[in-house]
Amino acid sequence: MPARRPASQRHRPRTRPRRPRRPRRDLPAGKQRRRGRLHRKPHHHRRAAPLREPRGAFPPRIPRPTRGLAPTDGVLGHGRGLRSRRRRPTTRPRHKSRAEVAVLNHDIAIIGAGVAGLATGWRLAQRGFDVGIFERDEPGSGASRAAAGMLAPTAEVKFGEGALLRLQRDSLARFGDFADELREASGVDIDYRTEGSLVVALEPDDTERLERIWAYQRELGLDARRLSGPAARDLEPRLAPSVHSAVLCPDDHQVDAWKLVDALTEAFTRAGGTLHTHTSVDAIARDHRRVRGLRLADTRCVEASTVVVAAGAWSGGILGVPELDKPTVRPVKGQALCLVDNDDAPLCRHVIRAPDAYLVPKNDGSIVVGATMEERGFDARLTAGGIFELLRGAWRAMPGIYDLELRDTWAGFRPISLDDAPLLGPSKIDGLWIASGHGRHGILLSAITGDVMSEAIAAGELPARYAAFAPTRFG
Repeated sequence: MPARRPASQRHRPRTRPRRPRRPRRDLPAGKQRRRGRLHRKPHHHRRAAPLREPRGAFPPRIPRPTRGLAPTDGVLGHGRGLRSRRRRPTTRPRHKSRAEVAVLNHDIAIIGAGVAGLATGWRLAQRGFDVGIFERDEPGSGASRAAAGMLAPTAEVKFGEGALLRLQRDSLARFGDFADELREASGVDIDYRTEGSLVVALEPDDTERLERIWAYQRELGLDARRLSGPAARDLEPRLAPSVHSAVLCPDDHQVDAWKLVDALTEAFTRAGGTLHTHTSVDAIARDHRRVRGLRLADTRCVEASTVVVAAGAWSGGILGVPELDKPTVRPVKGQALCLVDNDDAPLCRHVIRAPDAYLVPKNDGSIVVGATMEERGFDARLTAGGIFELLRGAWRAMPGIYDLELRDTWAGFRPISLDDAPLLGPSKIDGLWIASGHGRHGILLSAITGDVMSEAIAAGELPARYAAFAPTRFG
């Protein structure tokens, strides 16, 4: 055990005996060596140092400054050159003052220029509001231009959708006057056609299913007429011989979806509205539970006391809204195609609804064939299987399509809510309104959507007769 140090030396720290220092050798000019352990190279990298010149023969070495600093701007750091006494520059842009940020002002800002947003904006502009619609692409570039344009509440009726059916029939009843008013307001004819739909059965199972639907249509008081196979071919001679039976729905109509978008766009701007295309919305700006406007992706701000979310399948992804208050909308992909009939006699006059596809004849001789229903998120790819199934389903009902020219194919995203009914009305956030979730019926419901939303926003509340479609119905 080592002996204790004398008491007189206990306050002194222990020290190791110093090793004898190596004899210094002079360095040539410009190679004066800095001292300190942090500047020494590992032993195996050291080279024999040349002899050192007498102290004071050369000025001390000044380290190379970092980029953008002069030698007098900093102080020497351990192995880091010069460190600036000033705050380091940052790559993040500083916050701009209100005077430096471009600010747009509208009474009402609408996100999305599909038929729901355009119809709502048009009706609000007619009431005297200063309305701005913000669209990240071109008008109708989402589900609206991908639609076939059917107005078919009878043929598309589903069990248990009584409230939705009433809304659809109410909108269809307005469509004749709606088309006329649009033509006057925009100068665009939307090709409103009233021949009706013909739902056909090709197999015994199809016939049984069609019988159940027909009975339900009759129970609801809809005009639906059951036809035999030969009677159906009297209406549409080029139907396949395999058609066993059919149901004629004379109250179903159709329009050209592209022309509807063009007409609403023109009517909106002529009414005094402002359309901001290729303008992405970054977030909704709000103070706690009150909307203040929008923040755009290009750093501009929009001041608006009312914001309407009409962004279709993208409505639920807009930032600035708490998760529980976002529209409960998901995308359902649909692939479709367009055929061209160059014959003087059209292939069909009615909308033909077969079990696996529908055919919608247009005034320009084209036929829209649709549409798949795919839960694939925002996957916009066109697939060989999807197009094949559509062509096969259309060919089974109407073999004459075999020789038609294939003009175009596309895919769109239907905005589907939790109960397949639209979201119309105010949210839980003051000043934030929703017009989305129209699903497969966006074109059909465009007429009533504009009326309901403009009436509700002007009054500050949703009319009681439309309470079943309030966005807050899910809790």
